[in-house]
Amino acid sequence: MLHFLKSIFTKKKTITASMAAVPWRENTLQRVVESLLPQVDCLNIYLNEWESIPEFLNYPKINAVMSQNEAGDLGDRGKFYWCEQIRGYHLTVDDDILYPPDYVGKILFNLRRYPKAVVSYHGSILNYPVYTKKNNKLTHFARDAPKDMEVALIGTGVLAYDANELAVDFSKFKSNYWADGWFSLQARNANFRCIVIRHKKDWLKPLPTEGLDIWSMNREESRDQQINQWINEYKLWDEMTLFSERIRDRNLRWWVHRDDVYLMNVGGKIPGANFVNNLGYNTPHTYHIASSLDEFPELEQFGKKFVVKLSQGYSSKNVFVMCEGINLLNGKPCSREEIIDQITPSFESGDNNLKIIIEELLLSWGESERIPYDYKFYMFGEKMAYCHIIHRRSGSNTLLNQNWYVDIDFSPIENQIMVELLSEETLTEKPDCWDELVATAKDLAGNLNRFTRVDLFATKRGVVFGEFTPTPHGGRGFTKWADIWLGSMWDGVEGAGD
Repeated sequence: MLHFLKSIFTKKKTITASMAAVPWRENTLQRVVESLLPQVDCLNIYLNEWESIPEFLNYPKINAVMSQNEAGDLGDRGKFYWCEQIRGYHLTVDDDILYPPDYVGKILFNLRRYPKAVVSYHGSILNYPVYTKKNNKLTHFARDAPKDMEVALIGTGVLAYDANELAVDFSKFKSNYWADGWFSLQARNANFRCIVIRHKKDWLKPLPTEGLDIWSMNREESRDQQINQWINEYKLWDEMTLFSERIRDRNLRWWVHRDDVYLMNVGGKIPGANFVNNLGYNTPHTYHIASSLDEFPELEQFGKKFVVKLSQGYSSKNVFVMCEGINLLNGKPCSREEIIDQITPSFESGDNNLKIIIEELLLSWGESERIPYDYKFYMFGEKMAYCHIIHRRSGSNTLLNQNWYVDIDFSPIENQIMVELLSEETLTEKPDCWDELVATAKDLAGNLNRFTRVDLFATKRGVVFGEFTPTPHGGRGFTKWADIWLGSMWDGVEGAGD
């Protein structure tokens, strides 16, 4: 009985691989076939416009057909010519990729990990209804991919799906190109997720070829316009609904593709301070700016209280709040030489625009002589989501700091915002200048007319600007509730209706 049950649950499914091949890739085709054949039960090959079937395809496990004898030149959809007949696992492959010996075992293992899904090692996330390089968050089969990812368009050159579960209709491949799109559309319409599997660089190897490839042909203007029309018509893109998605998208557009964004550089400490000064708001008094370690001056000339920081950085990293030789962020003595030792790696990273800023030590409002709290306003243009208040107790470990999250009325946000940076149970004291803090954040963010975090201080000389942060926390660390809530407030490309 146990043997019978085991035979039922371990019954082997047939493994079929299918590809379309062009004649100018005959040499690479042979290498591809040799890499795949030992791993599959059957290998289908649709030969587009070949004059004859190569001798190396004369093998019992290979089913090679010539387009002239079948449905004509089918382009890249030829790999799906047999899709309605196949049962079991179906792998679609390309004639210019070298597949490793463990390829089939690994991709099927990963397919079984994801119920109701198709899997690949190549795919694209589209967050806007247009297929452009800037919009295409591509996970390439030959590059390192550290984690699994759900995508809108899945690559059919390194694809696997269970044909017993997903019925693919060949008639719905409406052109001889863009097989990735037509297959992805069918999978999504059947409520199957498209998952790109994590993999190492060069595990799958593209083979050098001559002649045109599908990617180049699809970038021709006529095809490019047609593909964008289909993406819009079939809604084959994923509208961003989460704050984390918006921040990752901004990071890609701003810092990778270098989009032309109004006042994008004000996220830097020096340009941001100049922008704010021109609007008539307070910034810390700057004592000195050094462009290199060699220009870093002796510190005695600045008195007993000052701040040393770099022009680029986050979360008080490489910030030294000095009071009579003590760094108030960790309560330890800190010399000029120790500061240099700590900031040297940043200068060795190759950022030629990095500066050392020495500025006044701000003191908190009220009677105490402590470092002022940070008031970090999450702003969508002039619309305020909340303010994250931080009492810094450490310059290196953010978990040691105290945190509060309040609305425009200085009432606590009831839901948890950050996964790790939890709010204190007792609300901190409301600063006398709270209304001025809110008004300043509104005006500064309104001038930028986009989502930005406006960091301010409540000091003995009133509200003082800290910095603008366009991508807070890199979009990471927010609770699911906060991710959805902040995402719902994002309007347009940049967050404030643009």
